[in-house]
Amino acid sequence: NPAVTTSLTLHVPESATVWLAGNETGSTGNVRLFETTALDAGRSWKNYEIRISTMIDGEETVVSKIIDLVAGGSIELTFDSMTLNSEASIAAHNAAVSLR
Repeated sequence: NPAVTTSLTLHVPESATVWLAGNETGSTGNVRLFETTALDAGRSWKNYEIRISTMIDGEETVVSKIIDLVAGGSIELTFDSMTLNSEASIAAHNAAVSLR
């Protein structure tokens, strides 16, 4: 199978820590772009966890999203302070996103 590029763009608070599939990324900035060619065309990575941790009003807020990464797809998600505040108050809020 030919290699295809799968991309994930996250809009997060600048100081946020981001984990992808359980691994801390070490990336910084408001926009984080991650790309991989590890998924062969026609394949997908089900239940891919994105975890964001940031300080809001002096308290650590952690939000997780579960998505499906589809080879060759491009996913863009925004985790701003309003989103993080509201989603942190909803226990285990998960979203499944798949692009073709």
